[in-house]
Amino acid sequence: MARKHLGGSAANRIANGDAYGLWEEMTERKEPDNLDDVFRVQLGVYTESFNLSWFEQQSGLEVERDVAIHHPEFDYFVAHLDGRIAGSRTPVECKHTNAFNRDVAGYYFAQLQFYTWMADADEIYLSIIRGNEYARQTVARDDDYLDALIDSMHHFQDCLESDTPPSERSLKVEPDEIVLDHMRVVDMTGDNEWGSEAAEWLAMKPFKNRFDHAAANLRKIVPKDAREACGHGITVKRSSNNRLTVRIDDRPTAVEAAE
Repeated sequence: MARKHLGGSAANRIANGDAYGLWEEMTERKEPDNLDDVFRVQLGVYTESFNLSWFEQQSGLEVERDVAIHHPEFDYFVAHLDGRIAGSRTPVECKHTNAFNRDVAGYYFAQLQFYTWMADADEIYLSIIRGNEYARQTVARDDDYLDALIDSMHHFQDCLESDTPPSERSLKVEPDEIVLDHMRVVDMTGDNEWGSEAAEWLAMKPFKNRFDHAAANLRKIVPKDAREACGHGITVKRSSNNRLTVRIDDRPTAVEAAE
């Protein structure tokens, strides 16, 4: 076989429906893609050390680098962690993506979950260079998902040993199933108070849009040399940075002043 071990990358390919392609490579029926000249892949390799150093600087946590974990029972499971928090079991995974990739945790969910399982950790840190910006997240361990993932990986290993093509078992994960930074997505459909306020908000939103549209039009027609414009109960004031603010005029009208 081309490779003997199943790791995080294999977990992601199996979970995302590429089990057959991986099986072809591991049984040497097909050459794996040569990634030496793929810029985005090599960029991630070369920035990994900096990524971990920046993670340490931003989080105040010390990271052990290049940690390998071999499963004590299943020797075909090996996790190569980018890092692990010193003195703990918590892994750190580095990713370098394009500026528009907002769902890094979702795309690599199987890999991240596999690492939490192998490290016997409750969560994993995801250290992301996104374009030229940096982000750090924690992704919680999901035991229900792991049950399905590890079962699929055992099945894949059986296929390797029997030289039998695997069936595709895509394990799609929805964004609202991922617990990020200890925060979850909650469905409030069954909450009556939420339902009442949601209906009120939806009913009032068209008026808010009309209100904002009118305010924008008022700003457009304020003379360029006016520091303040008023009339019909409305005042628009110009700030020192040329920002126009619309408010209700609290001065008495001509009729009120005459009374």
